[in-house]
Amino acid sequence: MESDGTRSTYTFSTNYGVPFRPQWSLFLGEFAGRPGVRMLEIGSFEGQSAIWFLENIVTGAGSSITCVDLFLPLYSDRFDQNIAASGMAARVTKLRGDSKEVLPSLAPLSFDVLYVDGGHCEEEVWWDALQAWRLAKPGAIIIFDDYLWESQLPPEKRPQRAIDRFLARRSGRLELMHKDYQVIVRKLPSPPFRRFRRLCSKLFRRTVALGRTRMNP
Repeated sequence: MESDGTRSTYTFSTNYGVPFRPQWSLFLGEFAGRPGVRMLEIGSFEGQSAIWFLENIVTGAGSSITCVDLFLPLYSDRFDQNIAASGMAARVTKLRGDSKEVLPSLAPLSFDVLYVDGGHCEEEVWWDALQAWRLAKPGAIIIFDDYLWESQLPPEKRPQRAIDRFLARRSGRLELMHKDYQVIVRKLPSPPFRRFRRLCSKLFRRTVALGRTRMNP
């Protein structure tokens, strides 16, 4: 039975994510109960969505969630209290800071599920999207929030154009699973030829670098 992440021991100022839970269950259900699932959440606020994911998706043995947020004083303590009340703090890694500083420190190809809900300006979302792609394993699912957010604002002040640009740039390398207020995609495995070409390119660069080293001892 699905847990709703709203037990009385939690303190949330909003129930923003509640309407999206049916689609999260639908598109992320394959990960429920699977051991060793790693999830990344960019933008965690008070921890409500993180707790729901822990209770319903990231449930298998050894599974965990990494939460990246500015964690401002206004809500950081509430996040900590809610995570503690969930009884699952041992499976949560809290990383405080701007995503531009935090995400590059994370190992590539290391997450199975990624939820992008950080900054809302076009360039912030574009950066988070590129980093999410770098961090996603082949077969991982990435959820982008707020695709249709505040349509009256200039395009550079909202996520939509960045997400559209991302979808266009990664066309053929992802599966578009859902597109509404949230956009959900799956990262497809690289074709064998693309992996071979990438390996050859790396070997060529290393050979050139080695040759230059020998010529200039």
